[in-house]
Amino acid sequence: MLLKVNENYFNPEKPTIIIFGQETNIWGEKNHNTYFDIRDDSEETIKSVMGHYEWQLNRLKSKSTLITLNIAIKKQLSYKYNILWSNLYKYSYDGKRLTKNVSKEHFKNIMKHQKAFMKFELELFQPQGMIFLTGKKLDTEIEYNLNSQVERVENYGEFCSKLKITSEFDISKDIKAFRTPHPDRYRWEKIDKNDVLECLLKSFK
Repeated sequence: MLLKVNENYFNPEKPTIIIFGQETNIWGEKNHNTYFDIRDDSEETIKSVMGHYEWQLNRLKSKSTLITLNIAIKKQLSYKYNILWSNLYKYSYDGKRLTKNVSKEHFKNIMKHQKAFMKFELELFQPQGMIFLTGKKLDTEIEYNLNSQVERVENYGEFCSKLKITSEFDISKDIKAFRTPHPDRYRWEKIDKNDVLECLLKSFK
């Protein structure tokens, strides 16, 4: 499981929101504090990647739009919710995007394991909210990984969509789910991060 959880920020009495990024792209590079030099040791690799998740969750500042949005969500909502971080794609390969670096057969096998990871995560934490910082192009990946149907039920401009997710996993049928473009796209699509944040906070407060 690549969701980092410890008692410092997870309270089982609080409801949970899981924020989903796209993938662990470049996490395997030496300068990204992860598993490049230890990837042949599975135990150390898992420990390192989980440590990276914790580092992502606990950063107080960053130049990354994605991380600053995550920090702002956690700052505003952690009084009421557990805020956890996960990814649609759990793996990278040689520090690069998985979809571009493995064979189709290998990718298919990885996706089967990935869906099992996702099922375990969601059924364990039973989230009441999910935020996908993934963009609409990955809706098919959401459907696959959550074994679900995804329906966009409401748009808030071009920057935020409310989703209805009907999953075959043993999770709530009333999960609040929202999807925004990947934050790296905000500048190119002229999206104000504060508009996205306002939409998300209003929906969960």
